[in-house]
Amino acid sequence: MVQDISKIGKRPLIIALICIFYFLGNTLSLLSLVILKDRVALVKNAGVAMVPVAFLICVLALTGIVGYWKMRKWGVWIYSGSVAINVASGLLFKLRLSQIGIFQYGLMFLCIALGLFYFNRMT
Repeated sequence: MVQDISKIGKRPLIIALICIFYFLGNTLSLLSLVILKDRVALVKNAGVAMVPVAFLICVLALTGIVGYWKMRKWGVWIYSGSVAINVASGLLFKLRLSQIGIFQYGLMFLCIALGLFYFNRMT
């Protein structure tokens, strides 16, 4: 099927909004790993091994969101990988799912779904 060249690479508003919110959210997540009080809470809930895993998740998610912002297919794959690691680490470290956690996971999967929806418009 032939695609309209004018639509390839243009960033839809929903992708732009998601990226802006994720840039802000990821910055706060990375800061929470640096701030001693927040890091102590993470260690208390999940153990000391969760700190490097959380850092890896934040870096991968941020890299994926940069790809989304640039409308690159690799952004969808990297972000999806970060979500998979996030879910697996939550199960591995037996983190409890609060209602906010369920909402966050829903947003992550929505972001993946939107990336796949616009996948053909990405380069």
